[in-house]
Amino acid sequence: MKKKALCMLAVFTMTIWGSIGLTGCALKEKVLGKSEESASYVSTTAKEEETTGESLQEEETSLSQDEEDVEISLFKSTASVVQMEITTGLTTEYLDPLLNYPVLVVGPKGEETIEDYSQLEAMGIEKLYTPELLEAVGKADPENLQIQDWKAVLGDLNEAYVVLERDENGNTGITEFHYSK
Repeated sequence: MKKKALCMLAVFTMTIWGSIGLTGCALKEKVLGKSEESASYVSTTAKEEETTGESLQEEETSLSQDEEDVEISLFKSTASVVQMEITTGLTTEYLDPLLNYPVLVVGPKGEETIEDYSQLEAMGIEKLYTPELLEAVGKADPENLQIQDWKAVLGDLNEAYVVLERDENGNTGITEFHYSK
């Protein structure tokens, strides 16, 4: 954001200086009658402003790409943490911060929704960390997640998996558990 603010300040400054330069040039033309120098100055100033504007636009595009790359890296990092917690975790206390409530749990016996930590604790970790989920999530590669609309699947779609999703506050967490057995 600081670079974007600096870019906007640079554009504003160039606009102001360009206006002053053009006004000064017009005054010089009236007083000295040097229209050729004036035309050359105006032409050079316009080219400089155009080049500066293009450079700033390219930098802004680069910044937004860099920002998106950082966001994707953070998403994948969260997926790595989720993988580690599921494959090594033993308590609901450690799982809780990785959930974006409400969390949907889908299995062969139907669906259930976990609204908060007390419901998570009542359900128990054993029901969530099935052998199928542990194996499927353990084999997954968080670095190769296919993220679409800030949503991704970690695990095996044919066995068991979790859905990671970014919420309205920009937090990435588990929103769904799915089991085939």
